[in-house]
Amino acid sequence: MASVLGSAVDPAAQVRWLSRHMVAILVTSAALFALPALLHWAGTGTLILGDFLDVTVYRAGGSALLRGEPLYAADLPVAAGAFPFTYPPFAAVLFTPLTLLPSWLCRALVIPVHLGLLTAVVRTCLRRSARPAGAELKRATMALTALVFLLEPLAWTMWLGQINLVLLAVVLWDLTGRSRWAGVGAGIAAGIKLTPALFIGYLLVTRRSGRRARRWRPRRPRWASGSSPPLGTRRGTGAAPSPRQGGSPRWQAGGTCRCTGCWRGCWAPGMPNG
Repeated sequence: MASVLGSAVDPAAQVRWLSRHMVAILVTSAALFALPALLHWAGTGTLILGDFLDVTVYRAGGSALLRGEPLYAADLPVAAGAFPFTYPPFAAVLFTPLTLLPSWLCRALVIPVHLGLLTAVVRTCLRRSARPAGAELKRATMALTALVFLLEPLAWTMWLGQINLVLLAVVLWDLTGRSRWAGVGAGIAAGIKLTPALFIGYLLVTRRSGRRARRWRPRRPRWASGSSPPLGTRRGTGAAPSPRQGGSPRWQAGGTCRCTGCWRGCWAPGMPNG
């Protein structure tokens, strides 16, 4: 297992390993996830899968904005007490739809939403790295999602009902897409938390580099793909004379072409260069 998962040389081998052991990974991850909650339920009679404190603060911030109350003058009251709203006003605007749902439903949706977003993120990363296809991609996605779901950063994010995984999915979609609107997703994510703003600079640098590469790329003549050059021109002027003007038919596949300010010989086989 360590030799397969620890190797960065062959991602396809890692995907195949995950696909073959999908069932065992799913069963083990589900057991490890449910065991602490079941032990707590057996000892106290209360089943707890998470605290979900942050999502209630998000909802309280959106509610305060709709009521015209200050966001930062005092702590916002929630079911577990009163807590400060530490996000920009733009985030409070985005949190207002949460006020349409009851608080218990917001908490109940945390785990399913996390699972859905994590599955989408893992699938995107697998498709762009190992490029599996069909059933192997589905099985590997499910297995790797189950493994990552148990990691401490993600488990803690889910326990509190934080928005970190939503921001990850938005930024990943923005960076991997080829839309002309690239950067909008990272900008929205930066309006909620400042860390994703780093990716705006990344997009600016890579886009500028792409333009520069396209600007300096040599241009090919229209007839460079195998078609004959325009007729009626002579050697040294960019094309070839036609047979009617006494030129050799081989000139129609040769001649010289002008490319990015330089003269390059494009002679047909057997033609002397000079």
